[in-house]
Amino acid sequence: MDMPARRAQVSCMMVVILAGMAGKAAEPPAASQRQALVAGWLNRYAEGDVDAARAFAMQRERLQAVRAFPDQARKWIESDPRELVNRRLTAATFVIDAVRHWAGSEDWQYARPLIAWGCAELGSAGPPTPAERIWHLAAVAVLESADDWPFLLGQVIKDGRPFKTVKDPLLNDLRQGHLAHAVARFPNEPRFSLASAVAVENLTWSIGGFGRDSNLRNGLLAGEIDPAYQTRLREGALVADDGSNKPIPGVKFLARAHLTRIDEVRRLRDQYQALTRQPSVAAEAHVRLALLAIRFAEPDTALRHIGQAQALGREPYLVFLSYLFTGAVRERQGQDDEAIGAYRSALNVFPRAQSATSLLATRLFSLGRQSEAAAMADDFFQFYPGDLAGDPWCTYRLGDYRLLPTYLAQLRAAIN
Repeated sequence: MDMPARRAQVSCMMVVILAGMAGKAAEPPAASQRQALVAGWLNRYAEGDVDAARAFAMQRERLQAVRAFPDQARKWIESDPRELVNRRLTAATFVIDAVRHWAGSEDWQYARPLIAWGCAELGSAGPPTPAERIWHLAAVAVLESADDWPFLLGQVIKDGRPFKTVKDPLLNDLRQGHLAHAVARFPNEPRFSLASAVAVENLTWSIGGFGRDSNLRNGLLAGEIDPAYQTRLREGALVADDGSNKPIPGVKFLARAHLTRIDEVRRLRDQYQALTRQPSVAAEAHVRLALLAIRFAEPDTALRHIGQAQALGREPYLVFLSYLFTGAVRERQGQDDEAIGAYRSALNVFPRAQSATSLLATRLFSLGRQSEAAAMADDFFQFYPGDLAGDPWCTYRLGDYRLLPTYLAQLRAAIN
């Protein structure tokens, strides 16, 4: 499966393609033709041809296909009353399998209405089912892969009153957030609570980097939110991050705003701490707590969470991160041998992972072990597959994206 390109930030507003773009396209096919096309894709998919979803995603007339899909898919679902439940799940699964190809690109704009449709379609079918739970897990994972935190969380409610549900599924998801709909159907699913925390972690990722020289940063983070840094924020004693040491215009106002957002990161620890009591996500919650402890310059706390994570689970993804974070802590403590050992342990789990390779080579080079560092670099560039899936750190911020293949496999098995 193609790994979506990492984007620095997604827009909070959905890009709307209006008639100007449509006017430049070829004459749209008639309704009967569109119905035949949608039915054809769904029939292929129902028969086990997963390439049908990719073909839908890669077609030229994406806008017309997305606009036609809800009505035409519903007609396909209702065309065989005996297979109503299976066809509904098939069409909703087809949506997830198609939109994943748009993550990280401008085509993601087409994904939102289709995900909203799938959510509403499954939600209208009666009591929640195990298959619907897997579908929502997959939908959350694909939204995380696209950095679409606004669509996942919805809009901020300023007056305390929730948005009313309307007929338009897309507007409901935009306002209320897709995650709220998933939680409403499955209130006891810990991975939805985890997704909420991961969203906040992403939205506060840059906290700690304000007023620091970006050219001097190294390691995993923009900078530690230690007491000394917080004091500089309170005093406005910060300079431009370009190495010029020039005062930042409006530095005191910006520093106060940044200082306020540190509280968001602190509250995030409470979210993850609560999740350590949920067995299915406890190990990951401890790993993420470890990184938060590193951000707050609390090495002993970080190591304690790492130890708890390793005691609870052995998922390679989490094991790698636990070793990587151990190396980062030991490096900051000046324990070079322990840091090198931790980075090597990480690479034993995911050979040639870019993050651990880079940190280990840098540490070896700084210790005068240039030949070892050079050998590592040569091996990396000669054999690295160029796929971010080979480095858990590169997908850390994508939440459950790593589980999307599993969810899709379970959904495909449920409809065949």
